[in-house]
Amino acid sequence: MIGAFETIKAAIAVVVGIMLGWAASALYAETVSLPAAREAGRAEERIVHEEQRRKAEAQIEAGRRAAQLEIDTIERRYHERAAIDPARVSTLEAAIDQEDARVQSLPQAVPQARGGACRPAVPRGLRDALDPIGRAEARDHPAGPSAAMR
Repeated sequence: MIGAFETIKAAIAVVVGIMLGWAASALYAETVSLPAAREAGRAEERIVHEEQRRKAEAQIEAGRRAAQLEIDTIERRYHERAAIDPARVSTLEAAIDQEDARVQSLPQAVPQARGGACRPAVPRGLRDALDPIGRAEARDHPAGPSAAMR
């Protein structure tokens, strides 16, 4: 039979063995297992972060391209209208010249007793020439105060 003293010695030896095993496994984990796991986690997070950064850059680039396309379209429309303006101006000048010639060819009106006839403020030829020049393109939104002012 085992005595009480030897039982205590055996219990102490078991406890010391458990503590040494725990310390050895913690030391192994700290020096071998955890650094490799940390490095693998860093690499994985770096890959995820790079992918998110690439997606964000692609979205920014797509937005920049769309904005540039819109700017190019507006600029092209402006230049198209600017190319048409000299023709419109020459048409308008011709209409003014025709109207001046027509007015000069009319006999001078003699005041009558029943009152004079009123001529239109803008003659028909001039009105027809001005009509396409003065029209603006339709807006995407109606004119008026902004929504905050309503």
